[in-house]
Order: sequence, then C-alpha cells, then structure tokens
Amino acid sequence: VADLPFDIVVRTMPMFCMSAQDDSASPDSSGRSRASPRWHIDAQALAVLEAVFRLQQFPNVETRKQLGRDLNVSSRQIQVWFQNRRQRERKHRSDSSVSGHTASTQ
Repeated sequence: VADLPFDIVVRTMPMFCMSAQDDSASPDSSGRSRASPRWHIDAQALAVLEAVFRLQQFPNVETRKQLGRDLNVSSRQIQVWFQNRRQRERKHRSDSSVSGHTASTQ
C-alpha cells in the first residue's frame, strides 16, 4: 500500500461509511449548522489516509474532495484529519528530539 499512488490506493479500497453518535446536524439559533457527528475512522480508511499522507502531507483541494467522496465524508473532515496528522507528526518529532537531547547530555 505504501508504494502505490494515492489515487490507486483510494480506488482499490471499498467504500467506507461514517458512523454517527448523534444525527442532529440541524441549524442552531444563529442559523449555522452544529458540528457534524464525530467520524469514526475504520482501519481501512485510516490505511488510505496514512498512505496518502506518506505521499503528500498537504493534499490540494481536488485530492481532498476525491478522498472525501471515496471515504463518504466531507472534504472538510479530510482537511481536519490532515491538519491533525501533521500536528501529531510535529509533536512526535519534538518529543523524540527532546528525549534524544536529554539522553545525550547525561
């Protein structure tokens, strides 16, 4: 999976569904929609997203739209997943550099 281009990875994976804890996405008093239900990412969808992330940490709009269609979620959910994944990557690098620095100074 890691060596395949993301469009091939996405097209070969079966369709995924979003499970919701609450179906209430109706507008609130200000007219804006409330946050959509949480997206529970299954292992196959996660594998697709991780494979794409390894190839491209900043996917363009079209890539996000395609992933959203293929994974049956909004492109905004894809965008947020990539933002969160990049942040986890930065935190992991930061934690490992701090622990490496501490080990080398003792």
